[in-house]
Amino acid sequence: MRHLRVTALVSWLALTALGCGDDNKGTVAWTEQQAESVRVIRGHPMRVRDCRGIGQARASDGFRSFECVAGTRIAHQPIDTVAVTYVLRPLAPYEEASPRYALSDVHFGGLGVP
Repeated sequence: MRHLRVTALVSWLALTALGCGDDNKGTVAWTEQQAESVRVIRGHPMRVRDCRGIGQARASDGFRSFECVAGTRIAHQPIDTVAVTYVLRPLAPYEEASPRYALSDVHFGGLGVP
């Protein structure tokens, strides 16, 4: 009988956890200006040049993903010599202090980059 109660409890906990997942997943939208606020990519300081929303904007909310271009420099270079392209996907509603996002298709290219 005890085994049955433990099994029922574990099943209930699992179903509760699945039901309480992130309701915003895939529906979070940012503006292009918010996407351009990213300043560090893979530990490197960046200057974002442009982010463009992919697909249709969700009313005034913005976009679910962005294609972006940023620039950075190799140590001791006076100007940006490395271009970085990437796709940004917001993971949570925008918070200026700590925006949550995922990057994919990150590519570094330019002088001195193999």
